[in-house]
Amino acid sequence: YNVVTVGTIRRVWGEKHPFCIHYRDGVLGFDKSQFLDWTDMTSVRDMIALISECDCVITPDTSALHASNAVGTPCVALFGNIHPQLRCDRYPNVRPVFSCPPCLCGDRYSIIKEQCMSWEEIESPSIRRIGARCMEMIPPEKVIQEVKNIV
Repeated sequence: YNVVTVGTIRRVWGEKHPFCIHYRDGVLGFDKSQFLDWTDMTSVRDMIALISECDCVITPDTSALHASNAVGTPCVALFGNIHPQLRCDRYPNVRPVFSCPPCLCGDRYSIIKEQCMSWEEIESPSIRRIGARCMEMIPPEKVIQEVKNIV
């Protein structure tokens, strides 16, 4: 299989953060010669067209998740602090993967302190930072197994 990354180099907490580049190096089980880095090279329209041609999409809770569902491409969706039911409960081709019970669900905010950072440890006042730890705790093997189940 070829592995393709799309997305943008975006600003996080005021600094440029190569989001896709950071996470692509952690992908296991593929030949790097078959890796296509299209970061900052596709429009939203291009991304949707590319997704429609894929055998499988691996994505966090982003527009690629919703685009995959819209075009019928199977998707392994990675979730951190938001419960998958809030995003893809009615998406038949999406397989949600998460490391621990999501701690933010709807309007109810609760933090599982044994597994997540305490409020004092959060680098940013943004509640979204909590989800990063949850994302890092997703075992790559779990993602790979879901991909194998699809393809």
